[in-house]
Amino acid sequence: MQLNIFRDRHERKASTGPKPSGCVLSGTDWPEAMDEQRIFLLQDDVRHGKPLDRTAMLDALEGLQRITPSSPLWEAYRGLQDAAIYERWRKNLLGDT
Repeated sequence: MQLNIFRDRHERKASTGPKPSGCVLSGTDWPEAMDEQRIFLLQDDVRHGKPLDRTAMLDALEGLQRITPSSPLWEAYRGLQDAAIYERWRKNLLGDT
């Protein structure tokens, strides 16, 4: 068997478009990134006069509570694993008193 290690040398050309820069947080890889985005969008809806979807907000907040130390968002949301901090966030985001 003979292998040609230079087979693709001329078949594939480098992209001429702009190279991607920086890191992109994907909701596929990091579900908590989608939860964070959902909270931002729900808050934006409320600012524009729409009623708050409490169920969606609670689901997103619970998703952030399940964050792990390997997540790039760990530093921002690790405190949610403390029950008192979680309750404060929940009351603040849902507008409960």
